[in-house]
Amino acid sequence: MVRMIAAACLAVAVGAAVCLADDVKGTVKKVTRNTITVTVDDKDKTTDRTYDVLKDARILSATTTKNKKGKEKEKVTPLDAGLTAVKVGSTVVLMTEKAIVGETEKDVVNQVKVTAPPQKKP
Repeated sequence: MVRMIAAACLAVAVGAAVCLADDVKGTVKKVTRNTITVTVDDKDKTTDRTYDVLKDARILSATTTKNKKGKEKEKVTPLDAGLTAVKVGSTVVLMTEKAIVGETEKDVVNQVKVTAPPQKKP
């Protein structure tokens, strides 16, 4: 009985954590040691947003290829150089989560995925 209650509480906690995560797609405008500024296309305007990047954030490179049947396959590899490997002008997808900084709640980045346009296999 206790195990079932503990498992249910764990499932609710994991579900709540996933619900708090958000993806932001944009173009890199500026990168510093622990922040990233991206230009995001909203419905009818573009805005620049600056996010704090967590120290243990995952920095990834993603390439998408299409096979002969037209299906897309994404290959993700970690970037060893960290945030410094992200170049200005790159298209990125940032995974953010809510964190309390001081007395305010703020979006912080826990994953940066640098994306490349789809490539077709020869």
